[in-house]
Amino acid sequence: MSEKESQRKHLSKAAPKQISRSRRLRKEMSPPEVILWQHLRPKYNKGFTFRRQAAILPGIIVDFYCAKKKIAFEIDGNIHVLKEHSDSIRDEKLRSAGVTVVRISARRVFENPAGVADFIRLICLGEVDVKDID
Repeated sequence: MSEKESQRKHLSKAAPKQISRSRRLRKEMSPPEVILWQHLRPKYNKGFTFRRQAAILPGIIVDFYCAKKKIAFEIDGNIHVLKEHSDSIRDEKLRSAGVTVVRISARRVFENPAGVADFIRLICLGEVDVKDID
């Protein structure tokens, strides 16, 4: 299955309402998401395609998603401190569907967006083990 077919397969799981919400979220991305997206655009990614505000499971939209590796990258700002419990439930749903979840603080993106993008690429290349991430 090609990468585009894989992406379509995930999109087909999303309800039209969820796809609409995903499109709206792409227009209203947070500042760290916008900054990181500039570094994850297709021409920089060594064969990996990232989707932003991707509806990958019913009721779940992730910040960035690499369908080829089934890895979701979530950028966590201050609000996520208050949402730890709901984030962990959501992460478990993703994991049970075979999706790896990597959480990255917004502060790290602001401090070093190119470094975070390189880190994401290394994870996708398998050069960084997600289990070793704190």
